Amino acid sequence: MDKGNSLEDLLIRLSERLLSDVKSIRTSRIQDEPFVEFGETPDSITITAEFHQIKPEDLRVLVSDSMVQLTVVKDDREVFRSSYGTPKIKPKSLRMRFNNGVLEIHALKA
Repeated sequence: MDKGNSLEDLLIRLSERLLSDVKSIRTSRIQDEPFVEFGETPDSITITAEFHQIKPEDLRVLVSDSMVQLTVVKDDREVFRSSYGTPKIKPKSLRMRFNNGVLEIHALKA
């Protein structure tokens, strides 16, 4: 077997292995990415996110005056994280509710 073919075979095996690893990473994340919707009035913002098969204790919400970060942790592993920019808000006005897999976040604008 000449070196060109063995190098080609090696590259094919490596790419197959990489694709296999990527598929296993994707399946370890939550099954469906959450549906996230933003609402805005002149005085407030609302963020609604649907998380299926997530318990309230698996959900982490980090808020600053212009950003909301949603993180899901299952079995001590982070399986989802996403940050969303918002208009300037008053973090102390923040109200959250999690019911039947739906997270609702309301805050007043600064």
